[in-house]
Amino acid sequence: MIVFVDELLWGETHGFRIVDHSKNPSDRDYVFWMKVILLFWVGDYPGLAKCASMKHAGAYGCHWCKGYFYPHSPGHNVCIHNRRNLRLNHPYRTDERWGHTETRDPTPLRTSDEVFLQSRAIDNMEEGPDKIRRQKSTGIDGFCLLLLLSMFDIIWDMLPDMMHITKGLFSALNSALFS
Repeated sequence: MIVFVDELLWGETHGFRIVDHSKNPSDRDYVFWMKVILLFWVGDYPGLAKCASMKHAGAYGCHWCKGYFYPHSPGHNVCIHNRRNLRLNHPYRTDERWGHTETRDPTPLRTSDEVFLQSRAIDNMEEGPDKIRRQKSTGIDGFCLLLLLSMFDIIWDMLPDMMHITKGLFSALNSALFS
């Protein structure tokens, strides 16, 4: 990761020498310098967690929000109480099928700046139970070098993958349709 981020930082500030093979070598634009940025990161959910230095487990198991995840079974957490993320006047917020009326505000979202500060604090802690508690309470393992990139947002530029995130949603919907 160090070499990769170092290359990206160089590309952001200095750029790379590029040859445009569609042009004639005598053309003055045949060789040019191009600056680069990392736009998005796509990977499976476990890989995304590792690359972002996040746990994707514990109290905050979501990469994008601060929704609380409850242990479902060993190694599996679920986020419940999602009616709170519907618009305030949505009829499901007051639907009696779910018992109580949902009055809470939507789940707060993570921010790149917040993750930067929390990850720096965790990195500066000595190994031990306090550090482990902080990691579990924030869902952050430590500092991620991608946070050094000026135009990359560690939260919103890391995209969910179909296999680990939306598979459950599609499975649930498709199973209901075919049964």
